[in-house]
Amino acid sequence: MVSSMKKGLGTGSSVGAQGISSQDIKGDLKHIKLNSYEVADIGIYVRKNAVQLVGDEDATMGISADIAPETLGLSVVAGIGASFIFNMGTDAVAAATNYSLRRYKARITLNQRRRCEGS
Repeated sequence: MVSSMKKGLGTGSSVGAQGISSQDIKGDLKHIKLNSYEVADIGIYVRKNAVQLVGDEDATMGISADIAPETLGLSVVAGIGASFIFNMGTDAVAAATNYSLRRYKARITLNQRRRCEGS
């Protein structure tokens, strides 16, 4: 039972991560001219989803499902909570990285405009 539950959770998290990743990437690919900033933005989302997939499926949920018989299922509840907190943390890191990327892009664009106006 634990093995089938573990496989089901792994499949569910894989499908969920792919769905989220594809929606973020589709939004970025709507730009006709794809530059290095959009490529970096896509890379941030892909890395975030990969970390969440490994952290949720293999580490958190895998361990909590493996020790579920000994803990009478309480480890699964704790694993879900830990997974939620882990995902919130990775989302925050990705958002902060995207914010820094946008600020850097804006600063470079402003410097380029100033150079053009000063010429």
